[in-house]
Amino acid sequence: MTMRITMIQARLGESGSVLAAGSTYTVSDLFGRTMVYNKFATDTDNAMLEPQRFTEPGIAATQALVSGAGSSLLTNRSRSRPCALIPTMPISVSTAFTGTHSLMMTAPGEFDAVAVVACNIDASTMIIDAASVAVSERSDTSKTVPTIGGTTYNQAAPAGTQNGFIAVTWGGSASVTVAAGTATAPTWAVSDFTAISSIPRVDDSTKFPLVLVREYFNARTLSTMTFGSGADVDTFSTLLAPHEFYQTAQATVDGATPATAANYTATWAAGTNTQTMRIFGLLFRIRGTSDTVLIAGDSILRGSFGANGGTLQSPGNMVGGWFTKSILALSSKTAPIGFVNLGISGDTSTSYLARTKAAMTALRPNVCGYAPYTTNDTPTNVLVITQQLSRALDFVDTCQTNRVAPILLQATPVNRTLALRLDSNAKVAAMSPLVASLDLNTPIYDPANAGNNYFLAGTNQDDTHPNSTGHNLLAASATTQLRTLLGR
Repeated sequence: MTMRITMIQARLGESGSVLAAGSTYTVSDLFGRTMVYNKFATDTDNAMLEPQRFTEPGIAATQALVSGAGSSLLTNRSRSRPCALIPTMPISVSTAFTGTHSLMMTAPGEFDAVAVVACNIDASTMIIDAASVAVSERSDTSKTVPTIGGTTYNQAAPAGTQNGFIAVTWGGSASVTVAAGTATAPTWAVSDFTAISSIPRVDDSTKFPLVLVREYFNARTLSTMTFGSGADVDTFSTLLAPHEFYQTAQATVDGATPATAANYTATWAAGTNTQTMRIFGLLFRIRGTSDTVLIAGDSILRGSFGANGGTLQSPGNMVGGWFTKSILALSSKTAPIGFVNLGISGDTSTSYLARTKAAMTALRPNVCGYAPYTTNDTPTNVLVITQQLSRALDFVDTCQTNRVAPILLQATPVNRTLALRLDSNAKVAAMSPLVASLDLNTPIYDPANAGNNYFLAGTNQDDTHPNSTGHNLLAASATTQLRTLLGR
């Protein structure tokens, strides 16, 4: 049986061609009912007024649900969820710290609310005693005190204004205890959203809007990331351009008085740049629509050898990798895009699948990427490849349950059996009717260069990792692919 439908959104038809929005088509009854039921089309001739049993959609209808207008990403994915900007993760646990940590950073776009994100990798709980947020019109005169209308407001904001710092709550409480976690399976806590609106920049109107966060700790052991040198603090912010990310810490509020939960927003000594990062990013309620792309994987996703060798604390290895570079290239105030990088060196697919699931629940991205193949699984036989692909399908199922658009990442060259890696990539690509994929092989692959583990000459640091040239080539290709997948 057939019926006629008029498309509301562009979708792939039963033959694989695009059914254009606004056009009418004759399709099978099952396909047509699936489109109408999911509000992608209208029932042109009211055929569905006749009583018929609705059955499971066939493969063509299933494809149409996830593949719109030739794109493998969900065209109706949610684009109004919180937008996250979390460029790196903690990798160590600090000694007890008493004092205030300040972060001034840019948001992906204009916003009207902010939530603070806490991440714990310690085997014991982590406590934030107090937190507050503010907005500022410039970063050139102060990176710790908000400026609004030419006036600095080093104070708690008076009621009914945002002239200063506004207290953050966690389920209505001023403090939060974050459950114990591990380095590969961190726990997350997200504050309540604080109503605060971004303001125009006066130092450079083309720059992204600014937000400040202060957190107070009373002798707390914290999950941190410590840079290799003081200069790395500024390098990190420079490499994040067009975004800004400035950190300062102090143990006192005026050079002498110890910081407390009551006074830490009232005054601020000059402070110094801190090599230790304690605040890793924020969630924003962006005006209009936005995307957040969360990706989990191993060292190649993290950006190891993206620059400055393989030191984990190197800013080049945190924001110099292909993923961060590609997202920064797509960043725009008018089409906001945030990102979360959950790459960890040496990690297995079992581990980062669990990490992705936890972060997906806590941070609520609308796009998630996952690398099925990693050399850290020791993929030396077909069974391991099968297990990796099974985890990839688990990831896709989780994304669909959470209404998140999934992306699978094809593997880069590595010193493993070539046929197995290419087979994995081929199977990932073959899933394209149901899930998008990024080709990370082609940009740095040379099928004739067996002596270099099939890396394109000059693109690898060792037998596993791309070097800075390799990451740049991957970033250029990923930017083009993501622009298409995200409709940018």
